[in-house]
Amino acid sequence: MSYCEIVTFKDGKPNGSVEYRNAWGGSVFIWTALFDKYLKDPSRPYHSWFLGEPQALWDLATRKDLPLCERAVHTSTFDRAMVRREHFEMFVLHLREFVSRYPRGDGVCHLSAWANFIESCDAEAVGFVGTSVSGSLWSEWNEETDEERLYDLNSGYEHLEVYDWLEAAEAVKGIPPRTGGASGV
Repeated sequence: MSYCEIVTFKDGKPNGSVEYRNAWGGSVFIWTALFDKYLKDPSRPYHSWFLGEPQALWDLATRKDLPLCERAVHTSTFDRAMVRREHFEMFVLHLREFVSRYPRGDGVCHLSAWANFIESCDAEAVGFVGTSVSGSLWSEWNEETDEERLYDLNSGYEHLEVYDWLEAAEAVKGIPPRTGGASGV
């Protein structure tokens, strides 16, 4: 069965992870909820993010008319997205707000479990693997040495910190200072 994963970081490198069985409860849940609310055309049978225009789905992260909690949680589904410790409190609130806006009913949803894990972990950052089908983007295979090399947040440039990315994209205003705090839900 597929899974999604939260990867923890220490000294800039992955040092552990937690798997959540059934990837449909993570990124897929987020994509489906947002697509259905903002993009779905009810006149088109079987219209979904999976069969639709993917760019429109990704562009939702920069739409200023969407609540910050939706943009932040959606941005966390992007390749090599991560959240630094100073934003954990805000991200946990955004995960919980997303769950309250999009109740899953009997379906699988890992976002509350993600929030609980992030709230209690001592990592300097957490990264996400949306689905095991794509594999982990937090390590790379070095063909020359025939070894796995862990991605390093300190020297790598291909990752994005969710709130820094949103701020740089001018998608949000009023992000609290980097001292923490929880506003902007």
